[in-house]
Amino acid sequence: MSDPPERSVDWTLLPEGLLGSVLQKLPSVHDYVRFASVCKNWLTVARHQSNERLGDATRRQLPLLLMPTADNSETHRALYDVARGRVLGSRWHVPYNMRCCGSSFGWLIFAEETLELILFNPSFGETIRLPRVIRPPTKEEIGDSYYNHEYEFAKVVLSADPSMAPDTYEVAVLNELTESILFFRSGDEVWLNIGTPEEDGQFQDIIYYRGRLYATNGRGLVLSFEFHRGDNHPKDSSALARTIADLTLRGDPDKSYLAESLSGHLLLVRRFMNDYLSGFAGGVFEIGGNEYKFDSDKQPLTSSFHVYKLIPVTEDEHGLGHCHSKRLTMLADEALFLGHCHSMSVSASEYPGCKPNSVYFMDDYLDDPPPYQPLGAIDIGVFSLEDEHIERLNLIDPSQSHMPPPIWIAPKAKIS
Repeated sequence: MSDPPERSVDWTLLPEGLLGSVLQKLPSVHDYVRFASVCKNWLTVARHQSNERLGDATRRQLPLLLMPTADNSETHRALYDVARGRVLGSRWHVPYNMRCCGSSFGWLIFAEETLELILFNPSFGETIRLPRVIRPPTKEEIGDSYYNHEYEFAKVVLSADPSMAPDTYEVAVLNELTESILFFRSGDEVWLNIGTPEEDGQFQDIIYYRGRLYATNGRGLVLSFEFHRGDNHPKDSSALARTIADLTLRGDPDKSYLAESLSGHLLLVRRFMNDYLSGFAGGVFEIGGNEYKFDSDKQPLTSSFHVYKLIPVTEDEHGLGHCHSKRLTMLADEALFLGHCHSMSVSASEYPGCKPNSVYFMDDYLDDPPPYQPLGAIDIGVFSLEDEHIERLNLIDPSQSHMPPPIWIAPKAKIS
């Protein structure tokens, strides 16, 4: 007696509840998009799940590295998945062939020649244009010095997703050249120049934490800002700065960052470069099996990170009060992502392949003009807090040094 014929399974008719359970196990936005393309039933489930994800402020999407394509396209960017350790097959349409000076809530921020800002969401294809931040310098003011409008602003961050809070989101700009911070609130027509007190030195990072803007310099100083909107005109607005930490820490970092931990604490992260790069003492860097000479003074390489948790002694309706610090030697399941992006942290266990207790960093060294020359943004890697080892991600070929540098982005899936 022959065996009965095998019954084929119609995967398009699987129950929505089961499909939803499967989809919740897929961590990547890229997986969501591929799932939605199977059939109409799967598309319906993916659309419902993506809308829930968009409204879930507690869910932290794994950042992807937005980088030049292999063919150096001027209209598209590639996406590198750190969990899978590979470049994804799909490419993103990014119609701005220039450096991205910020990445926040899935939005990319670009500075035009007029120094107006463009907010662009590559997932949704949406664009928001903001007023000119400051007046561009004249040719006489530039003189013989190097100037590129793409590098006028070191970093730009948002307080919220403009798609979710179109009337209340805020924008903060870190201008390292003028050592100032500039502030904009949705609906305003002008920017508020906060400036920085001369004795505080140059600020190196800004972040929105619990709805309030914080900034830090390279000497352990952390400030919070409280903004007061003018009753009659935005020009009447003002900002009150409060020192929440003035820490005496060992070492002189090349860069400092602020980040929010998974437990909700504010972290101060200090980045050190060229401390013990014995393997690069000869001025040689290997990419793709090829060796390139480089100047460590002009293109320094990261050697280590120190992470500190800021512990508030007091806290009120104005935000964190005075804080002391505790150095962390373990981040447990946590992975930090630092660079020109809004600093992010994720639970590594939710994304198989993502390394826990680590700092993922990208090349954001802009001190020597022109930036990233001659080899491009080569200082990209993963630092382990456990053994202080750096795994370098040699993703940018020197032939791409003229292309916009990479940046971390946490995309959101919008299935329509």
